[in-house]
Amino acid sequence: MYFSPARYILNKFLYYIKFFYSLYSFQKISNCLFPHVFLSIIQFSFNFI
Repeated sequence: MYFSPARYILNKFLYYIKFFYSLYSFQKISNCLFPHVFLSIIQFSFNFI
């Protein structure tokens, strides 16, 4: 099966855009929870390092 790196990168890019957009809209909905969400994101990110 033919593997296209450009298509793979584009799919990853779109996935991250959707991911960050959902985080952004969630932050707009709950501004009071933003520090908690921000800390959760940092903790979540460190799990992958």
